[in-house]
Amino acid sequence: MISREYLIEFFNKPMGRQCLEDIIKDIEKERFPISVLYEISFNEKQKIGFHAAWTIEKMYEKNIEIIDLVIEDILKDYNKIPNYACARHYGRMIALVLGLDSKNKSTPIMQKALKECDDEVIIEGAFNWLIEKNIPIGTKMWQLEILSYFIRKHSWVKEELIPIAENLLLKGTPASVNYGKRFLKRIYSSTL
Repeated sequence: MISREYLIEFFNKPMGRQCLEDIIKDIEKERFPISVLYEISFNEKQKIGFHAAWTIEKMYEKNIEIIDLVIEDILKDYNKIPNYACARHYGRMIALVLGLDSKNKSTPIMQKALKECDDEVIIEGAFNWLIEKNIPIGTKMWQLEILSYFIRKHSWVKEELIPIAENLLLKGTPASVNYGKRFLKRIYSSTL
């Protein structure tokens, strides 16, 4: 039987994709609350938090409505995410939700959460991870994606985002340079 304590112990061990798939099946079978998984992701041990956030992200990939259960919490806590691994997973989920919303494909719960959230919390959280040193580029790229959705609503975001994106992406790996060129082209042309 899955419990909070069981998951904390489970997430504290090395975990590959098969382990992840197995624990997701158990969580789904027992209808374990996603809100508890989210709470576990704020554990002080990075490995535990990472595994909990990774689990939520993979469940979201299978069924986007999973995020409806924690979207309000993620948006409310975005500037308090405890580590870069969680910021990568939650950043990806928030960027995808913002993308769905921009295409009018988000669920009513997502729409309500986005409408009622404090943009500044998300913007602050995303910029914090962008300027943090020694953070993997994957985490930073999702923060750029999140911020790109706030450009129309908050014009100052574009002014701050462009030099950070240019510095971060155009001096990186071939993959980040390629992404950076496409990202900056979108920003400059305002086709977001």
